[in-house]
Amino acid sequence: MLNSHFCDDNREFENNSENKKVKYNSNDLLPVHNLSTIVESIQSENINTQVNGAIALRKLLCVKNNPPIDEILQSGILPSLIKLLSLDTQPLLQSESLWSLCNIASGNGNHTKAIVNTGVIPTLIKLLQSPCGDVIKGSLWTLANIAADSVKFRDIVLNAGVIQIILDTFEKQSNNNKVLRNVARVMVNLFRGEPSPAKELVFPALPILARLLETSNEKEIIIDVSWALSYYSNSTNDRIQDIINSGVCKRLVELLFDSDTSVIIPVLGTIGNIVAGDNKQTEFIMNISVLPCLLHLLSSEHKGVKREACWTISNICGGNREFVQSVIDANIIPKIISIIANENESNKVKEEALWIINNVFSCGNENQIGYIIGLECMTPIINLLDNCKKIKILHIVFATIKSLLQPVFYNRNINPSIECIESCDGFEKVKLYSNHYRIDIANNAIEILNCKNLIQDIINSGVCKRLVELLFDSNPSVTNLALKIIANIVAGDDKHIEFIMNISVLPCLLHLLSSEHKGVKREACWTISNICGGNRESIQSVIDADIVPKVISIIANENESSWVKECH
Repeated sequence: MLNSHFCDDNREFENNSENKKVKYNSNDLLPVHNLSTIVESIQSENINTQVNGAIALRKLLCVKNNPPIDEILQSGILPSLIKLLSLDTQPLLQSESLWSLCNIASGNGNHTKAIVNTGVIPTLIKLLQSPCGDVIKGSLWTLANIAADSVKFRDIVLNAGVIQIILDTFEKQSNNNKVLRNVARVMVNLFRGEPSPAKELVFPALPILARLLETSNEKEIIIDVSWALSYYSNSTNDRIQDIINSGVCKRLVELLFDSDTSVIIPVLGTIGNIVAGDNKQTEFIMNISVLPCLLHLLSSEHKGVKREACWTISNICGGNREFVQSVIDANIIPKIISIIANENESNKVKEEALWIINNVFSCGNENQIGYIIGLECMTPIINLLDNCKKIKILHIVFATIKSLLQPVFYNRNINPSIECIESCDGFEKVKLYSNHYRIDIANNAIEILNCKNLIQDIINSGVCKRLVELLFDSNPSVTNLALKIIANIVAGDDKHIEFIMNISVLPCLLHLLSSEHKGVKREACWTISNICGGNRESIQSVIDADIVPKVISIIANENESSWVKECH
């Protein structure tokens, strides 16, 4: 819930202290366009005149397009308006003043700042203890708008002790839906924002959120509470455990079947955060039948819902093999593959779906990986490389292929995985990216090709001279990636090493040994060590390039990173 504007010209005034509703009517209301007259009326000593002025000001601020907030602030009315809040015997006047403040706070940051600078926040919090429901509602709404403006203002409201007063108000007004709606509104704004609010300031509010979620059937309350829980859980595992301990998880899972996507998205966000926690926290959610709900949501017409569902499943698959098996048993993988294969599917949904397959390849056992390969998942994944312009998709596809090939990186036999990629022309399509304008993409492609000993194909692509030139790039990130590719090439056979040596790589490597960037220096050392692992001619070339004295000085340097020294 962001800053919200109140506009209701025909509202009823609720005064709980008298246990009745009184509708204020007057034939003498001031014209809303006459600001100077409104200011004079509010500053009057006559209560009826003040009420007329406050109502007129509220109506003036209810203009839908561009309410004259700047003009109102420039009139100097703010101190007088806030003074009216102290008239405890005049709840109608307090309420009208609050709605004007609320609408001013719904403006831009300068408008909200003007209100905060008056020091009114403690007064607003005090008014939460009013016997009048409308006063409480106006105070909550104004505080919600102030907290929504910025993390700074949010923390000012929190540090003023608002949560404890809201707890007391909640108990006294638990049957007043209008107040409860505004409690939820202010809570979501107190929980949102980065960095997250200090735990000790918001943790006491969790029981309120849990009760609201369990007992309320109002969509507006459910949505705001779900967003608040989502913000709270998007943090450390101890906060995730707080959500679990609050007892809301079963209700959250039930809400995944709600027909309103405005409910589903924040609920999914909270559940996705929980399964991103430790394995016990993930297991807790799994034990309350979340997977059938997620499978159901993968067929949603709303791409935001589908994307969040995929993200949640990918978090589950990133846990352990038992979780991967549960996802397989829930028959979710075939649906994920169909999403990846669907040409009309959103790229953002496909990205999250790809992470599911990647996490299964990373965390699954041979049988689980074999099951997915048997579903011919790699064909649609590899097909995404056809004329792909989306860098993020390329990164995830390459990450998925590398995860499938990970045993090769550890020198284990996984011919079925290589055959699987070969069967859909995977290596040929990857090869097309070995000369990509993005050096990180090219590096990923070369690492994959290296798994199948396709270094010669990389050399034949003509990219090597350009890679050596990039070793002099001023950006260490570019240099580092170019070094990684060259290191992969010189990790091949002696002919590959000789080819790279013949395009003057050694002077570049000597130059990089003096780099201030330890990552670049380490990659340079690793590349030189690969060259020296070739044959005696390669070693002699390294000696002739005067590299060894520099290497010895690095080893002898007490201030040198041990991380760099290891590669020497």
